[in-house]
Amino acid sequence: MTNPKRRWLLLPLGWMAAIFVFSSDWLSWRNTSPLAGRWLRWWLPNLDPQSIETLHLFSRKLGHVTEYALLALFWHIALRRASRWSPWQAGLGAAIISILYAGLDEWRQTFTAERSGSLADVALDSLGVLLSVAGIGALYLARAGRAWMATHRSRRRSRPKYSYAARSD
Repeated sequence: MTNPKRRWLLLPLGWMAAIFVFSSDWLSWRNTSPLAGRWLRWWLPNLDPQSIETLHLFSRKLGHVTEYALLALFWHIALRRASRWSPWQAGLGAAIISILYAGLDEWRQTFTAERSGSLADVALDSLGVLLSVAGIGALYLARAGRAWMATHRSRRRSRPKYSYAARSD
């Protein structure tokens, strides 16, 4: 990558590689369950085994939302910095790339021994993407609103507050 702006593409591509590792057999339910169980029993010693399994499932599903929200954020940053895309184009591009990768990753999991692909997981991944892109859009709207307010406040300040020439007493 000779163009320094293109280096920003390494951020989402590196995160996609990390997701590839996260979704391997190495971090499957069977391999993370003992560790999560020990950790939860240490923090919450009065939990029954069913609650521990529920919390483990919740943390895994929250991981889906989080890792794809970060992927969409990283793609948005890379697309804005490596190209001249507008914020909305970068947001749409980040969403499309991230959701397609979520589907591809779940499909790849069908070929692993201890994993299975799931449309529910793609939906969770897509939820993370949409939350991230919506958050980015809200930040851009807030910034635009502040800029608009600043220009209109300065116009109000330039006019006199009271006009003594118009008083009739």
